[in-house]
Amino acid sequence: INAEYGDHTELMGSGGRGGDPDADADDQDRNPLDPDQEATPDLEDDAATAPLIQDHDVWAIQNLTKSNAKRTDVLLTWAMVLLLLMSVHILVCMVVMSEAEGWDPATSLYFALVTITTVGYGQFVPTMTGTKLYTTFFVLLGLAISGVFVAIIQMKILDSLVMRENAQVSKWRVLAVPTGLTAVWLGAYMGVTVAMGDFDAVDAWYFSVISFTTVGYGDKLLHGNDSRLVGMVFLITGTALFAFLLSTIVTLVTSVYRMRACKAYFSKRITRARLAEMDTTGSGDVSRAEFLEYMLLASNSVDPEVIAEINSCFSHALAVAQGPVAMAPREVLNVQHLEPSKAWVDAAVTETKTPV
Repeated sequence: INAEYGDHTELMGSGGRGGDPDADADDQDRNPLDPDQEATPDLEDDAATAPLIQDHDVWAIQNLTKSNAKRTDVLLTWAMVLLLLMSVHILVCMVVMSEAEGWDPATSLYFALVTITTVGYGQFVPTMTGTKLYTTFFVLLGLAISGVFVAIIQMKILDSLVMRENAQVSKWRVLAVPTGLTAVWLGAYMGVTVAMGDFDAVDAWYFSVISFTTVGYGDKLLHGNDSRLVGMVFLITGTALFAFLLSTIVTLVTSVYRMRACKAYFSKRITRARLAEMDTTGSGDVSRAEFLEYMLLASNSVDPEVIAEINSCFSHALAVAQGPVAMAPREVLNVQHLEPSKAWVDAAVTETKTPV
């Protein structure tokens, strides 16, 4: 951890290793990662520090890829569990409505799917007190499961957007798959209803869109059992695809807007007051970690509880570490680097700069 991030201001104080100037002088003549090796003379030069920064970026992308792969496995597991729960939930509703309302299994299943997708044609409705109460329970629990499922879809979409950003691929291309699948499925359902003789072309398109978007006016209905059986397949998949499309749009727009807001905030000039806010250790220097934490919180890009948990995890890792800790050179920023004509410091600056 220390070798990778090199942020030790909370342990070292403003003078480096415990504030001891003699110790700092010795440290400047040594490579912190290898005490037996002399320090590189031009470590402060941009040409020398640039490869270190580039290597860190490569390391970050590699770890992000691995993290996303593990997260995908977890999300898929949760998605399978939710699909199983939803299937059981729908089958129980089919049995209950068949027994209580006297409907045949196909009609009961059709009612369950029309209800759980929130389409609600109104073609079949509960007529008894018991079934009405059960339907409310069925709807509330079903929507809760659906909400968690949609959240999983959004997390996966967000992961995809992050990876596309790192690969320098346009984020808007993520809309291609859900848009294409939804359009194809709408056309397919339209063609099937026309072929089965339920509607003409205009009414078939109208019915398909109204159904997939879960509007469900109820003015156009499927009356034959065969049409309903086919409609159940298209209804559950079509509403899922449309939910996928909407989730993608919401996540994409939110991500783009947040990134633009962050860039606008980051373009503001760094003042002495802002630098003082970043310097959480009071050392006069701002490390990369302090700068990153401040910017993430100030731009509302991350939950403060997440930052607190990360800091707690880091402190715990330091507390349980055994033996001497090898310290890497850390990059800092202080008021000496603030220029009237620039908002940002272009060059990487090492810890050897005089603290203010």
